[in-house]
Parts: sequence; C-alpha cells; structure tokens
Amino acid sequence: MIPPSRLLLLAAFAASASSPSSASDAPECRPTSLDAYDYVVIGAGTAGSVAASSLASSLPTSSVLLVDLGRDRSDTADVMNNDRFADMMQSPNCEHHFTREGAMGGAGPNSAKKVYLCVSKMLGGASSINYGGWYRAPQSDLDEWATLAGSDEWNYDSMLPYFKDIESLSRDDDGEKNSDRGYDGVVPVLHQNISIVHLHTGLIPSIERHLGVSVGDQDNNGRTQEGVNTLQVSRVRNGCWTDDDGTEIGCADWMRNGSAYNAFVRDPMRSGGLSNLEVLEGSKVVKLSGIGPDDEGDISIEYIKKGYRYVVSAKEEVLLSAGSWGNPKIAMLSGVGDSEALTEAGVTPVVNSPGVGRHLMDHGVLWLTAMLGNVEALDANATAALGFDPSSFRGKDNPLPALMGE
Repeated sequence: MIPPSRLLLLAAFAASASSPSSASDAPECRPTSLDAYDYVVIGAGTAGSVAASSLASSLPTSSVLLVDLGRDRSDTADVMNNDRFADMMQSPNCEHHFTREGAMGGAGPNSAKKVYLCVSKMLGGASSINYGGWYRAPQSDLDEWATLAGSDEWNYDSMLPYFKDIESLSRDDDGEKNSDRGYDGVVPVLHQNISIVHLHTGLIPSIERHLGVSVGDQDNNGRTQEGVNTLQVSRVRNGCWTDDDGTEIGCADWMRNGSAYNAFVRDPMRSGGLSNLEVLEGSKVVKLSGIGPDDEGDISIEYIKKGYRYVVSAKEEVLLSAGSWGNPKIAMLSGVGDSEALTEAGVTPVVNSPGVGRHLMDHGVLWLTAMLGNVEALDANATAALGFDPSSFRGKDNPLPALMGE
C-alpha cells in the first residue's frame, strides 16, 4: 500500500483510465514561480480548497501549490447569479459533459441507457456549480460515527466547533440565535423564512395537525432536526460581486457566494493572506512519479498547460483531491490500480490496488418538464399543486422558480 504520508486520496475512486493527452515539451519559461513546493494539492474543489488553505495557514513557512484543470469563474454572472442555476448546468464553460452507457445496470431495458454526467471544470469544483443547499449531519449520525470509529472526536459535540467555524448564518426574520450555529464563519448561509415559499394557508396547519410537528420553528441544521422548514442555502440576498480590485461588476437578487474556493482560497488571498499559497489554473495533471512504496525523495507531478507538458515537484506530500472522476484516472495513469488491467492498458504498475476505478456511488438529478397553457392550471389541481399560489410561478422576484430543494 502507499504510505499515507506520501499520497492522500481525499475523494472517492471512480472512472476508468485513459491515455494522457498529447502535448509538446514545455518551453523554458515555466508557469509556476518554483520548481518544487513543500506541498502540492491537485484539485481546487471543496476538499482541495480547504486542504490547501489549511496547509498554507497552519504552515506559514511552507510553500503550497494548488493545481486545477478549471479556471476561476467566480466573478461571472453564470456562477454568481443563482437565477441562472439551471442554465449553468448545461454550460460548456462551467462543466465537462459526459455520458455513461449502461449506467442503469442489469440486463433489462434500461441496461443500455445513457446517463448525462456533469462534472465541474472551474475552481471550486462542485461547490461552484451545485444548488448550494446547506446540510449538516444530525447529532444521531455523528454520535453513531463516533461509536463505529471508537473515538469521541467524531461525535456531535466534538465536531460542533468546526461546523460553527465554517458558517456565517443569517436569517430572513429576526429569530433568536441558536447556540449550535455559527455566525462568523467564511461561508454565508441563509435561513429563509418559511413564508417565502408562498405555501397555501391551509397546508401548514394540515402538516402540523397530521404530522404533529411545527412548521418553520425547527432549525433543520440544529442539534435536533425533526420538523418542517425551508432549505438553508449558501447564498445571500441582493448581493453584488467585485473583481480583484474591488470594482463592482454585477448584482443579483439571489447571489451565490458559497463555493469552497471563494471562501477558503480566493477571499483570503484577496485580503492579503495565504501568501505562501500559489494557484495554478487551467492545468491538467496526468501523472505522478515517485509514489511507490520504496521510492524516496520528491514526488513529481506531470501536467499539461496550454498544450505544453511541465513537471513540478512536491518535497513533502501530494494531496490528490481531483474528484471522484479525476482521482482514479490520475492514480491509474500513475501506476496505482489493478496491476493486470494497468499492464493491458500499457501502464507500468507501481502499486496493485484493484479497487481503484471501481464502485462509483453517485447521486442523480431527475429533471421533469411540464408544459402548461396557463399557470392557473396548476393551482386547479389541489393534489398536484399542493395549494401553491399561482403568482409564485411568475417572474424572477418570486422564489419558487429559483428554489428546488424545498
């Protein structure tokens, strides 16, 4: 096995290997300021952004390089304006668009169906393109993890300070602050008032009467989460975004501002922090060398940028956080995987680890579109509409078109 101190895989293994893209030898001018860094983090998604920021802040005398294939699009309207969420899910500027055949499994009629796969190709990873729903594990889950791990460090009370440090909660109403929530963290979290969803006046009393739970009173990210409330989101209302110089370049009624890259890397660097962290965007890592169990010395990271092939080294560690599709691909091209399969593919095995590239578990999103002659048609069917006010389907200022997680 690879010693943990040499290579850390921060996300699930999945996907098959492919040959590195063809590229020319690099010119003498390199795209990084150094030839070797103490730490190299591959992938600027949620895990990579947090890891790079934590390394740079906790080890101020160490050099850290954060490498990602994507680019910083955090100041563009496609990303910051949450009203454009659905459009962004189809944007080639924001995502890789893959299809997977036979994704439904089995030998039935669905076995050959193609499933559309979207993978972020921008700094921030999935946190830059997803809906921004903010969920915290309930106390019962965390306490169970602690029992399974045999360590109280994983229980709710031990994890709570970390949860609070991350978030900066704001509420639509003036409700009392919850001691289990954070109000000064780096990720903005909005707790919407239940009334914003424009539910029919008869629905809320019906829920309370039949389910025996209160609607709108329980914090669904608190210590106990039983009840009915709106989805909390990593967004702000009526926000504006700026460029690196602080110049305002756009505003939106619903502004996304909660990507991991923004919160943990971009914003601290704009404020003059993390001076020992360097970000290398638009660079595709294709192979790691020096990661075998008997290898000593620096780890080499081979990457392609603008059609040229470069190599940079890590003196201490490489943190591989390129996502559930990128991690196994890089690992297998580096010789980590099923030795027999690697040999057949023309890759020299370094570590035999048959599980790499297998057992992908992901969640899907099912989009349903209905064509209506008029919005009143939905309100006429009490079963389908659940009593929604038809006016809530009109215009960008109404929340229902923008909220999909309620």
